[in-house]
Amino acid sequence: MSLSQVGKLSIPECLRLSAEGVISSLKILKLSGMPGLKALKLGRLFIASPEQFEELRFLISTDELHPSKVHKLKFYHNSISSLACDDDDDDYSIDIEMFPVCQKCRLVFDCSLESCQSKGPEQCRACNVCISRCVKCGRCISNCEYVETFCLEYLCSTCWKPTPPSDDILEK
Repeated sequence: MSLSQVGKLSIPECLRLSAEGVISSLKILKLSGMPGLKALKLGRLFIASPEQFEELRFLISTDELHPSKVHKLKFYHNSISSLACDDDDDDYSIDIEMFPVCQKCRLVFDCSLESCQSKGPEQCRACNVCISRCVKCGRCISNCEYVETFCLEYLCSTCWKPTPPSDDILEK
């Protein structure tokens, strides 16, 4: 496959890429006259300034920078890297977005708690730096008991408390 056939680029596990490097590569692609990317998935470890984010959005070839589709909920969990590569996540041309609290452009997550979702989509919607989340279920942990794991991740009380063994297991 030649570079001109690439329509989507997913690089969430490429930890040594900088925003400047990605922008520079996209500029070269655009200047070459080849069709540009239609979708760019950067993942949760990628951070860009507001200026870099706007430049990335400009360099992605799309007719519509703000999709009119209904917002698809995005939950934080321990296999988040697979989410960034998800082919069904075509709602956005770029997966990171500007979060007004920290003024950084990162992946932004929704809270998995129905009580938070019922308060409105913006209630617990934030990057995982601004709102700490359970690594297993994705809920915000600001108003619940939680533990910090050896890997410095958080588990809410629902996820870390062991479930009582069932009677079937005890009988065997």
